Amino acid sequence: MTSIAVEVFDAKNINKSIAYLENITSDESIVGIKSRLSQKLSLPINQIALRLDAKGKNLKDDLVVLDLNLPSKGAHL
Repeated sequence: MTSIAVEVFDAKNINKSIAYLENITSDESIVGIKSRLSQKLSLPINQIALRLDAKGKNLKDDLVVLDLNLPSKGAHL
């Protein structure tokens, strides 16, 4: 199974990268990614919201990476 790396940005300041996550598999759920961010940033998981676009809707926890059609390089959340 192929893994990707994802860079996570602050929605209020899209030039501010807050985390870089590696080895994310295509079957990993959004809640799994949020769990990794929770550990890395020392934030409660319920305070983390992921979006594909800064002004877009929050991604649902039950979605998996494969559902998002992310590019194999340069994926940002």
